[in-house]
Amino acid sequence: DGLLNELSQRVLTDDDTLAMLDKQIAQHAGQYDQHTYVERKLDLLRKLHRDKEADKVEQKYIHLEQIRKIVANRMLDAKDYDGAIKQVREGMRDADNAKKPGITAEWDKYLLHIYQTMGDKENIINQLRHLFIDNRNSRKEYYHALKKLIPATEWKEYLHRLIADAHLTFSPMFTHDLLADLYVEEGETEPIFNFLISPRFESLDLMNTYSMYAGEEHAAELLAKYSDMLRDEAKRHATAKSYSTIAESMRAMGKLKGGKAAVHKLALEFRELYHRRPLMMKEIRNF
Repeated sequence: DGLLNELSQRVLTDDDTLAMLDKQIAQHAGQYDQHTYVERKLDLLRKLHRDKEADKVEQKYIHLEQIRKIVANRMLDAKDYDGAIKQVREGMRDADNAKKPGITAEWDKYLLHIYQTMGDKENIINQLRHLFIDNRNSRKEYYHALKKLIPATEWKEYLHRLIADAHLTFSPMFTHDLLADLYVEEGETEPIFNFLISPRFESLDLMNTYSMYAGEEHAAELLAKYSDMLRDEAKRHATAKSYSTIAESMRAMGKLKGGKAAVHKLALEFRELYHRRPLMMKEIRNF
């Protein structure tokens, strides 16, 4: 299609090419790629310095988010910040009406870009806060950006309020949890300890990831829980994968205060109970 377009522009007049593009735009009406043909027409009109015609085409197809973004970019380049923000608001309205939350989220990010271009600190902070609350996929990115902007003396209170407003709770996925990651970065040990000892989150993977950040004052309780969980794992599973998991967890357990002695004691217990499991004995031979 690109080659055809290029050849057409070589052998046809400009108006013929524009007419061909009009047909392609009509043929792709309602399709995800319609905007590409509109953009080609706009590019050609701009090259021909037929700007008034290009402006009319933009307004005709401004309901397409890619075309609206072109208009907003041009306004932003011209420092017409109010105009660019207006385009964002209208783009959000269209996306909301069409029930397309993904596009709304993209416009939210673009609004942040506008405020950053303007150097508007207050609105940058407000928009980052909004994105943290509403955008689950990039919360850590917005957390870091906010931490750079909020005064250090106000940060802890601000963060705890932000977490509450976002209704952010521990909800681990496999080996990690966003809220736990934030507490690790903040050096807050108590929430991590409470997270790890909660019966809701019985996971060796999570213990391996976060136990070292739960504070030395809680090491004894964590070692006891680790030992119980590893005993249960050894009792319920007799597979090579399980033995590897046990060894990995024993290595993580050994990093805690008093951990090496606790691991050695547990290894002696396992050697007595499971001496007929050669694969397991091989995995724990160094403890």
